[in-house]
Amino acid sequence: MNYYNLVAEHFQQSMEAISLSVDTLAEPLQAASQLLVNTFLQDHKLITCGTGLGCYSAQLMSCYLNDQYRHERPALPALFIGGDPASQGSIVENVGRDESLARQVRALGTPGDVLMVAECGTGSAALAKAITAAHERNLAVILLSSNVDSDPDASLQPGDIRLTSSCSSKEKVFELQIMTVGCLCELIDLSLFGELDGE
Repeated sequence: MNYYNLVAEHFQQSMEAISLSVDTLAEPLQAASQLLVNTFLQDHKLITCGTGLGCYSAQLMSCYLNDQYRHERPALPALFIGGDPASQGSIVENVGRDESLARQVRALGTPGDVLMVAECGTGSAALAKAITAAHERNLAVILLSSNVDSDPDASLQPGDIRLTSSCSSKEKVFELQIMTVGCLCELIDLSLFGELDGE
């Protein structure tokens, strides 16, 4: 087996997926960053959640905002839900998996907050119900998705923001979501704090 060719093909596929996504993602990324900047300036927070590989994308977004992305700066209010095994297990046992995230959104979300949900191609009734719960609580929604026909996508309302990464595999979607999260954090930092560290 020629490992060099295998590695080269893998990287080539990733580069092609990235280049094909720029035009699709540039405008909604700008809109999402501005939404979150306004949210933080008004002392509201971001709630993130996901399913499958999207769970890691959602958690990374909260991590970058709570800590930092590339530059040292004050922490920003972001809360990842669905990752505490004890709480999640108890909620699932009592209300079922499909309602588990929605229950937390209703408990933690306040009008003016934003909910970001992420899925990588598997679709999820739980995410769709979380979006519905966000709308009930007057939260705006940002969806990181791979498919405009997914359950979460069908739950969006006008004014919600869709960041769609259409690729042939969920692994490539995940790669693009990680880049999308990083770019979003960079835009937020630039808007809120200007150029940091002399860059």
